[in-house]
Amino acid sequence: MSKRKALAFTLMTALLLSNSAVLTNEVAAKASSTEEELISKKLTAEDLDDNAKATLELVKEVMPDMKKYDIIHVRVYENLKTRNGDRIDQLEVELMGTPEGEKPHHALVRMNAKTGELIGAEIANGLLKSEVKLNEEEATKKGFEYLKHFFDEKADIYEVSDVRNYVFEDGSKQILVIYTAPDHDIYVTMDSQGELKAAKKDMYIEE
Repeated sequence: MSKRKALAFTLMTALLLSNSAVLTNEVAAKASSTEEELISKKLTAEDLDDNAKATLELVKEVMPDMKKYDIIHVRVYENLKTRNGDRIDQLEVELMGTPEGEKPHHALVRMNAKTGELIGAEIANGLLKSEVKLNEEEATKKGFEYLKHFFDEKADIYEVSDVRNYVFEDGSKQILVIYTAPDHDIYVTMDSQGELKAAKKDMYIEE
């Protein structure tokens, strides 16, 4: 497994664990140490250009809790190779908020550093413990609405390839819809009522 793939897996694990309130120091430390080996440069919130700011606002419209979070890290990963053969620089913005009486909530937004096009957004702010559950048709429709929000007419290239349901030990639920495009996949994760938890492109190839 490449370092880049290992980092993606570790961060996804950390997100799922934190959603179920079990984030461990070991997982967090592993994500941090692996990440340090790959970062090309670190920036500040003041360094974000208009494209990056616009993408952040677009994400916050469908992940409103993020509006209450502060930017704590801005990182750039340079010269990443995508499935279509292009190389891009990826900008990653990490945010954190601490609602009263709760553990810290985290969010990550990744985008093309040059264009601002969204690559991924994920938020760890807890899951609903609800008996209400989206069926597959509702989930795929809701997921596509999020894709249209982020990519407008470009979302029309995506086709549904899989729908998966997850139930955590505390009774909370997630539903994952996987959409495919000619040169990448995108994973849309929602809670049991359709609130967006993550939308992430799988677009890089291992080097």
